[in-house]
Amino acid sequence: MRAATRLILAALALLLVGGGVWYFWGRNALAANRSAADRSFTQVVEVRQGNLNSTISVVGELDAVQRAELSFEKMKGAAWLATLDVKPGNTVQAGQLLATTDPAP
Repeated sequence: MRAATRLILAALALLLVGGGVWYFWGRNALAANRSAADRSFTQVVEVRQGNLNSTISVVGELDAVQRAELSFEKMKGAAWLATLDVKPGNTVQAGQLLATTDPAP
């Protein structure tokens, strides 16, 4: 009777260890198979009215989408700029006066 009790206890211990290993391996495999969408972060917060400020600093080169070479038919040589009516980033229309030069030679 004593040998049968030891055999039953050994079988139960082996069954518990095997079940634990199966549980943890299955749990890790399930976590590894999740898609990126399942790992998204959601946070629920109370709505408040206020200003939203954000700053991004980057290093690199910036190329203009459009470029225009300006030429003046009636101007010969160099001249001083008298007025500049637009600023970088302004939208201009065809025929709009952008700048004037000093008429003095």
